[in-house]
Amino acid sequence: MEELTLIFRVILGVMFFSSGISKLKKMPEHFSILKDYRILPASLIKPFGWCEVIAEVAVGLLLLSGFYQSIAAWTTMSLLVVYTLAIAINLLRGRREISCGCGGVAGNHHLSWWLAIRNTVLFLIGGWLTEYTGTLGHFDLLFSGVSLSEVIGGQYWITLLIGLFSLLFYMSMTTLFGIGKRIESLLPSR
Repeated sequence: MEELTLIFRVILGVMFFSSGISKLKKMPEHFSILKDYRILPASLIKPFGWCEVIAEVAVGLLLLSGFYQSIAAWTTMSLLVVYTLAIAINLLRGRREISCGCGGVAGNHHLSWWLAIRNTVLFLIGGWLTEYTGTLGHFDLLFSGVSLSEVIGGQYWITLLIGLFSLLFYMSMTTLFGIGKRIESLLPSR
């Protein structure tokens, strides 16, 4: 269970941290994407955008380090609910040609029900993290007397690599899926 918890922390942590950093680098573009969703009033786009980016970077770092795992997981789940509702509202309005605005390792895609399903799976992973902790990669435990070898021993590094390879696999599959969709759109219809 500890290994699976660490893999889930790495997946969510890297996704949210990288998403927040990519948005931070392109805040005007991020504000534009938020505006495209047509959900928030114009006066709330910038404050929401800044709060969202700060929350993503913070939960990413907290999940990766193990500090306040439960709070970070609940915050992650809350963000995923907001994102999924925004996606669903726009899909029900028939607006599919909007960028999801995810960024980072999650990439940027047009809105689809696939994104809502992906977010639901990530939400369930967040739920797991509210229930299960451990010692692997929980750097906060160093302050309570747990030895460094228990926190980042050999098992930690192997599990960390598995988590990173899982992300790499996800990124590869979404890229291949996107290429397939692009090729399909270029072929003449039958």
